[in-house]
Parts: sequence; structure tokens; C-alpha cells
Amino acid sequence: MLPLIRTSGFFFRLGLGLALVAAPSIGATGQSSVLARQVLGQQVLVKASVPTQVRRGYTQLSSGQVDAAIATFQQAIQQFPRSIEAKLGLAIAYRRAGRDQASWDAYQAVLQQEPDNRLALKTVGLLGGFRPEWQQPGIDALTRFLALEPRDTEAQGQRALLYGYQGRFEERSPIMRRSSRAAILPPTFCSGRPKFIPTAVTLPEA
Repeated sequence: MLPLIRTSGFFFRLGLGLALVAAPSIGATGQSSVLARQVLGQQVLVKASVPTQVRRGYTQLSSGQVDAAIATFQQAIQQFPRSIEAKLGLAIAYRRAGRDQASWDAYQAVLQQEPDNRLALKTVGLLGGFRPEWQQPGIDALTRFLALEPRDTEAQGQRALLYGYQGRFEERSPIMRRSSRAAILPPTFCSGRPKFIPTAVTLPEA
């Protein structure tokens, strides 16, 4: 199922090209409310108070205008530098465009402003499997996420995979036992990048 973007009471559907798993409601601190049904294919609840330019960016994403959305979010961030919705939108758009490094940097910008933003933390953890140098930051992000959402088995499983990539099996094994029902299988590799394939596990919805 393709992810949705809600703005001013309406949902816009985004096909973000990554299969990820359902997660409970995620609230960004104070200014925004963020939901994730298939993280990296995010479902972002955009309040009516969000600037029109930011909402336009999500509309462009929903219609497949990825490059236009990137430009719109970039302009929105210049005009509204504290807008978490704009920063999240830019990160999503970069990922949709296949610009992994830019997406990673955009999520880091979100975390600099909101260190406990659950959507950004979990996504950074998932992206941690894409490059060796991102593994430890991914582990750190998931550790912080799990301090906020300790029952999230998908995040537990992903962190265990990252530990496994680093050969840290003593840390990985107990996590894997607790995460036996996690909705992630070990990655397959395509063009040098891991592709996470979810199992048919139904996780609680928001």
C-alpha cells in the first residue's frame, strides 16, 4: 500500500519506492504530528497551519513531481527554517529521487532540531544498512528510538541487523531472540545496496 500525506484534512498518496513496515503513531515534538505506516514511505500528517508552500511540496510529491517537490521544499526551508514538515518533506523527496546522501543529511537536519523525532530516528536506522559508515549512526538512532518506543520489534530487528553487519554478535543475539517476530528479514543486495523485505507480520496501526 502506498503511503499517504495528509494536509488540511486531506490525504495525498506517495509512492516512495521502499517496502517498510507499519509503525504506531509518531509525534514530532510540539510543532508537527507525524505518522509512519511504512517508514521511508512516510505518512506525514501536515496541519492546516503549515505554510502553503510546504503543503504544495507534498502535493507535488503525491503527483510524482519529485524534482519540483525538492525545489519547493528547499525554498520553504529558506523561508521557514524551523519547519519540521518542510525538512521531512525534503528528506522524503531526496530518497524518492534516489539521492541517499542528501536524504541522510536532510534527516540529520531534522534530528538536529528535534533529537527525539521518531520518524527521523527510525528512518536513519533503516538507512544505516545502506552504507558501512552509516551503520553506527543507525544503531545510535535506533537505540534512541527504542528508548522512546521500547516495544517496536521492527526497530529491534533492524538494530540487530546493523550489529550483525559489524560483527557484534554478542550484542545482536539477545536482541534477535526478543525480536523473533520482527517484520524484517536479512537484506538482499541489489546494486550494492541492501533491500529490506518485510515479512507478513501485522503490526499495530496508529
